[in-house]
Amino acid sequence: MTSPIQPTHSFSSRLREYYVHGQERWPGALIEYTAFVKRVAEVLGTDKPSEATLSRYPTDDLYLAVALEQDLPRAHEHFYREYHPFILAISRKYALNTEDAEDVAQNLCATISKRIARYQGRGSLRGWIARIVPNVTRDLYRSGAEAWERSLDGLTQIDPDEGTRSDAPILSDAGAGANSVRAHMDRSKCAEMFEKTIESAMTHLTDEQAELIRYKYIQGLTGREIARIRDVGEYVISKHMKKALARLQKRILMAATSLFAFSSQEVRDCLDMLE
Repeated sequence: MTSPIQPTHSFSSRLREYYVHGQERWPGALIEYTAFVKRVAEVLGTDKPSEATLSRYPTDDLYLAVALEQDLPRAHEHFYREYHPFILAISRKYALNTEDAEDVAQNLCATISKRIARYQGRGSLRGWIARIVPNVTRDLYRSGAEAWERSLDGLTQIDPDEGTRSDAPILSDAGAGANSVRAHMDRSKCAEMFEKTIESAMTHLTDEQAELIRYKYIQGLTGREIARIRDVGEYVISKHMKKALARLQKRILMAATSLFAFSSQEVRDCLDMLE
């Protein structure tokens, strides 16, 4: 087992300007100088790096990483302000809907102090975040059944040379035979599936969302009629209805793939058939 590197006095002195720069970059997130020196030495694997080598490492990111490990409130503020929009943008490429992407971004920001130890500092913190967000997003759905996990194996792979496409689907339909599935899907089985999953799915909605769903799909009211009842603009109802349906769809999808072993594409076909 390799013993930890003990930074020499000379090495510590050389890092003083990087430490000061980290303080200026992340004001208020104050860490001990010795903690910063130790972290940099661990990343470099030596206490005698050349100046060129030292300058290539993201010392500002390492400073913030140490501050986050120490769970400093100002470090969390800086991280949220700097990276939350970035995390959300990436998660949206993999999540089923915007609401889930927001949950991922909030959760990652809230738990970053427990995760940051995995950041090795060999690249930028932004690059490390870009690599872990897809997995964190997928983990949101892995609490369901094994069938749901299998459906996530079809996640679209992004070509690094092309970047992340805004229209990239979360689930791949390759080999799904969507047209064939739709033609042969047993309508009664779809009806049974929704009958058994809708009640459970509705419990995951807010009271307001559940009420909107009942107005529209049980009572058969139009958006204009619901808006009149709620005394709000029709666009407000449309916005809230879209969010409610996204959450409902996710819960139905998870339950259907778990209880009935349907694929995600089959569930969507059922939705089309029962409209």
